[in-house]
Amino acid sequence: MEALAGSLVSFVKLPVIDATGLTAKYNFVLTFVPEGARVAPSADPFPDLFSALQWQLGLKLERRQGTETTLVVDHIEKKPTAN
Repeated sequence: MEALAGSLVSFVKLPVIDATGLTAKYNFVLTFVPEGARVAPSADPFPDLFSALQWQLGLKLERRQGTETTLVVDHIEKKPTAN
């Protein structure tokens, strides 16, 4: 689930934290249309990411306030050398 949370970051453009408590490895297929994608109309349209997570995997993304640790390097004194 941690790997899934990490891959969802590129779609939701926000940090995603795994709060499921699930540690096993899972193999699944998640079918959805990314936001802003243009697709041809069809009789069986694909859901958006949030709906697909809930209907296909039984998972729900919730927006929560939290803190995030960020490391900023604003100055380097010495040029790095190869190992």
